[in-house]
Amino acid sequence: LRRVCGSVGNEKPPNNFGAVVAANSEKKMKILEQMKTIRTLFNRLKKICDKLDEVAEDPEDRTLESWIPMKGVENEFQNYKDSDAYRAANEERRELLEVNKIEVFAECSSLW
Repeated sequence: LRRVCGSVGNEKPPNNFGAVVAANSEKKMKILEQMKTIRTLFNRLKKICDKLDEVAEDPEDRTLESWIPMKGVENEFQNYKDSDAYRAANEERRELLEVNKIEVFAECSSLW
């Protein structure tokens, strides 16, 4: 056993062993930095949630959707899409796109 351990101690490490160790150390430092950032962000999120719980009158009645400030915007947009002003603006947009397509096609065909 001493002879085996003694012969292992005299061996040289493989080529690029130091570079591999340095690269692994660098990767480890990057991962630790990312973990620290994630921990900080989760702490901020926890503080925000705690603050929202303090502000809420009755947390049992609050649903997740009620915390989202954009709730109900889809219905307003749908009402706008059904309006005459939207239809007229959309028709004008289509006409402008068609005119632009014709102009671009004319320019491209003149280049050939």
